[in-house]
Order: sequence, then C-alpha cells, then structure tokens
Amino acid sequence: MTDSTSPFSGKEKAPKNFEDALQELEELVANLESGDVPLEDSLKAFERGQKLLRFCETKLTKAEQVLKKLSQSGDKAAPT
Repeated sequence: MTDSTSPFSGKEKAPKNFEDALQELEELVANLESGDVPLEDSLKAFERGQKLLRFCETKLTKAEQVLKKLSQSGDKAAPT
C-alpha cells in the first residue's frame, strides 16, 4: 500500500523503506555515471531517481518532525 504522498503510481514498485530507496538511488547514480546506459534507459533511470529522492526526502522530513516532537517533550520533562 502506498500513502497519498508517495511519488510512485500503483503499478510502480515503491521501496520498502528509506534504506532500500537510498541503495537503489546509489545504484542508479553509479550506472548513470558509468556512461554505458542508452539515452532512453538513462531518462527512465533519472525519472526513477527523482521519485526515489522525493521518497527519501519525505521520510527524512517525517523523521525530523518526530525528533523535534521528542526533543520538545523531553525538554518539558527535564527538571529545572
């Protein structure tokens, strides 16, 4: 199941988690940097990479929000 903010359509395989997305993104970049990828495949890889990047950014933003909440609640619980 994909959430409403996912950049992936129903028929595209979304990564399971941040780490999987980052690993796939790194592999795409390495392949593109090799220069051995035909133009059409390069464009598809670039498009997939953009979606993976948005996926990772969304996950990081959510994690940052959780950390902010936790640190704010930790500040309130700390004795003065």
